[in-house]
Amino acid sequence: MQHNLFTHPTEAVITFDENGKYIVEDLIEAQNLMDVLDDLDYDTNIIDKALKYKIEESDHISNEEKRALLGKLYLYLSENSYLKTIQAIDERN
Repeated sequence: MQHNLFTHPTEAVITFDENGKYIVEDLIEAQNLMDVLDDLDYDTNIIDKALKYKIEESDHISNEEKRALLGKLYLYLSENSYLKTIQAIDERN
């Protein structure tokens, strides 16, 4: 499957009532980066392990910086790649 790394953006289905109040009825999140790479037939386990190994074995950053960077790496690879979405769907005025 051909794909770009930006994937489709997160989509929301929103309805409005006669008073202008809106409700987010459905939220369709974009794919995360690892899912996109998997769709392109990359071995995401190898990519994940290689990136983590390079960080953990680095002599150029402290252990505290390594922990922070590993946390960021997890977020960047596991969150959707286009727009960050909210965790809850709620009704707002």
